[in-house]
This record gives sequence, structure tokens and C-alpha cells, in this order.
Amino acid sequence: MMLKLSFNPEYENCVCNYCGDFDFKILSKKDRYGLNVKTVICKKCGLIFINPRMTSESYQKFYQDSYRDLILKYKNREEKNWNLENNFVASKKLGSSLARFFIRYINPGTIVEIGSSTGGVLAGFKSEIPELEIIGIEPSKEESDFANSKGIKTIVKLAEELEPDILSADNIIIVRSINHLFDPNKFFVWAYKSLKQNGKLIIMVLDFLSFCQKRGRLITQIDHPFMFSCDSLINYAESNGFRIVLNDSEEGSDYIRIVAEKTDRQLPDKKNDEKNFIKSYRKLNPFKLKLNYLAGKFIK
Repeated sequence: MMLKLSFNPEYENCVCNYCGDFDFKILSKKDRYGLNVKTVICKKCGLIFINPRMTSESYQKFYQDSYRDLILKYKNREEKNWNLENNFVASKKLGSSLARFFIRYINPGTIVEIGSSTGGVLAGFKSEIPELEIIGIEPSKEESDFANSKGIKTIVKLAEELEPDILSADNIIIVRSINHLFDPNKFFVWAYKSLKQNGKLIIMVLDFLSFCQKRGRLITQIDHPFMFSCDSLINYAESNGFRIVLNDSEEGSDYIRIVAEKTDRQLPDKKNDEKNFIKSYRKLNPFKLKLNYLAGKFIK
């Protein structure tokens, strides 16, 4: 499938967002939409990301003008099959499920969601834990307005625009959104400063290694500037002062679910995690991906 953007974006080269290095291996040069997207893996720490990537301004234009249409065309869906109400209903179901899963780790008080869309996930949390005070942060005014109409207090803002100490939260959640961020390290710094002591950071994100292994090929996408393994996600959390209290990353699952607790320990140095690079690079070898996929099909 070959799709096109509705505009000509500008691109920039970047260093590794986690360790600051600039020595990479190329994993692929096309994304799932058929766009010219080069994905690399850092040889120093194993972080996987698009490089070069669209500039921040081009990504903002992409989400305004191209994103929804690109997704719908890729999935062969008509615009009428997606609307705000359907999004809210599906997200509320997911939020209820996540609230039940994470309930023993959630602190009383406030819970803030980054990339809260129509507010469905927060509504699901509220339905399971009524005493929570819920706040959403969402860049789309249309989706934020819809969330507010449903009684979900939502601030219209990009995650990258958040200032330190904008709030004092007991919990922060980010569901299927951290791989869309332009600067994950800045997000972890912000989350640490915005949480109360022993506050919880709850993350659900696509497990890129597992996702590709299950499908037998590399599947990247321009709307995911970063792709996470469990190890790379934990590296980010721990290097920014968090302690992992839950790591749910079962083999074969498409998603990683992590709960990290804010601590007052001295921040460790960023890891030179060459083992993560070697492990991830081997798992993403195209021949090995295909072979393991076919072997699994044969065994079944």
C-alpha cells in the first residue's frame, strides 16, 4: 500500500533522545503506509526511533491535516465509521478495564491523562473508582471540547508544551500515546516534577518487538516517532527517578503495561545499554522475524 501526505513536510536529523548518542543501525526505510520513513536503533542504548523525522511544526500540521485520513485509508474505513461518540464509548470500555487492572497501584486523589482524546479512558477510570478527580490533557480542541461536554475536565495543550509543576498530581497515565511524543525524555522529566512524592506514573504502550515478532515483519509508522521495548521504557523511567512497581510485559502481548513510582533517590546516570541494542537488533532481523513467524504458523 502506498499512501501520500497532504503536504510536503520538513525533516530534521536528531540524536538519540535517551542517551544523546548518534551511532545508529538502520532497521527500515519505509513505514506501513509506504511512506519514506527511515527507522534506526541506537547502538549505545537500543532505543528505536525515526531519523530523520518531521520537524515539530510539520508533525503538528500532520496531525491537523493528514493523520485521521491516513489511518482511515490504511484500514479501508470510511469517515462515517469514526466519530467522537464511538471513540468515547470504546475508550471508556478500555479505561474501565485498565482501572480494574491497575486499581491496587492507584493513589487516592487526582489522576491526569496525557493524550486524553475524547475523555473515554478517564471516564472509565471514574466509573470504577468514583472518588478519583480526573483531568485530561489533549491537543485537539475538537476532542477536548467533546470531553468537556461529557464532564471530563480537559486542558487543550500539547504534551511538549507542558511546563514543570503545572499541577500536583497523585497519578499520571499515558495510554497508547507515549510513542507519539516528540520528546519522551522531556515527558518523563515533566511527570516526575508534576507528581507528588510516591505518585504513580502509569504507562500502556505498544511493545514494538513483540508486535513485529507476532506479525513476522518490521511495522513502523510515521505517527510513531519512537518505538519502545520494555527495557528502553524502564531505562527512561529509572533514569528520571522512578522505581518500577509493576512490569506487565508478557511474551506475545502487543502491549507493555508499567507502573512507576516517584522516589527521592539520586538520579542515576543514563545507561550504556549495549545489551538492549544487541537483543533488540537480533529480534528485529527481517529473516529471523519471517522464519519465527512461519515456524509459529506451522506449529499451530
